[in-house]
Amino acid sequence: MSRKNVPEIAFRVIEAVAAVYHCKKKEVLGPSRLPFFVRPRQIIMYLLHKRVELSQPVTGHLLGGRDHTTVLYGARKVERRMRADDDYRDRIDAFVLMLGLEQPPDEPAAVPAASG
Repeated sequence: MSRKNVPEIAFRVIEAVAAVYHCKKKEVLGPSRLPFFVRPRQIIMYLLHKRVELSQPVTGHLLGGRDHTTVLYGARKVERRMRADDDYRDRIDAFVLMLGLEQPPDEPAAVPAASG
């Protein structure tokens, strides 16, 4: 797979997450199973697959040739933790906003007063 077939945002996601977690890009993409590298790697999996909407095989390829099932596992793990931990969800949402992967939510619409 050539770099030109992958959207530039994918490379920005990898670089941004690695930088925030104080890892080198090659460490995040490498084979290490240390939590220091696995956690940011799983966040990248989530962002690339769920927000950038890259396929699992393409995401796995970008992350050092990982299998699509590894990408699925990593993305789901991030989703579960986001549901359980508000601070973690806020951290992921900050990546989403910082990278422009989603428009910030609009102001909530005013709820009309009940008549009656």
